[in-house]
Amino acid sequence: MNNFDDVACVLIGCWNFDGKHTFIPTSRGVLDKGLQIAIDKGAFPYLKGQLHFVDGSARIECEELESILDAAQEINVTKGPNPSYQRTEINVSVDLLHEYLRELGVTEEQAAQWGSTLRGAVEEVLATLDETEAA
Repeated sequence: MNNFDDVACVLIGCWNFDGKHTFIPTSRGVLDKGLQIAIDKGAFPYLKGQLHFVDGSARIECEELESILDAAQEINVTKGPNPSYQRTEINVSVDLLHEYLRELGVTEEQAAQWGSTLRGAVEEVLATLDETEAA
């Protein structure tokens, strides 16, 4: 993967591989930290060392994620973020996402595993944020 369009297709395709996850979080650094956790757990191995995570003012930030999400929107894989900027809607069918993944050399097994790992990591991050905000 050497361009943001390809990375966007893989991330979105894996996130919604089962067709049940039509929104992806875009706020509070949730996806940034979730992506870092997922990569550390072995998902998206070709991105290890390609994405850069830094301590931001209040959270971990992936330096490339904004460009990846912009690319997803530009190639119409996702819509623009919703008005509250909490999430963005996936704009293409599951079949088309599967086709993108095949063209990029990602197997169904990899896509299912990576998507599950990423969604699980995002859920961990959200749970931590909810606990922090409730305190």
